[in-house]
Amino acid sequence: MRRLKQSILGWVIVLFALSSQADDHPDASLYEFFQRHDSVMLLIDPSTGEINDVNPAAEAFYGYSRDTLQTLSIHSLNTLTPAQVAEEMQMAARQGRNYFVFRHVLADGDIRTVEVRSHPYQFDGRYACCR
Repeated sequence: MRRLKQSILGWVIVLFALSSQADDHPDASLYEFFQRHDSVMLLIDPSTGEINDVNPAAEAFYGYSRDTLQTLSIHSLNTLTPAQVAEEMQMAARQGRNYFVFRHVLADGDIRTVEVRSHPYQFDGRYACCR
């Protein structure tokens, strides 16, 4: 992992998507990849920030169960307000970069600096943002 001015203790891939169901789904192989990957991954509804699903690596990193994480919003993990996150995303777009450095709160109250990567992709017939 590349070292920035801040010491990054982990990185998170957030998949902004509208569906996380694998059963009889054309994107089932993507969902299986999501579940088996060692990187921390979250499926987030882009309009609300709600966490739709997480992989086992996310459970281990954040210290919450899958069920608990699915009751949370990405905003509840981030130390910035939703407005500050939106401002950071706009600045990244102006600078032509697809990554962000945020601080996330874990279940035990520890705060970790994480690098979040963003890439557009098509999922469930709609364009979404892979983070």
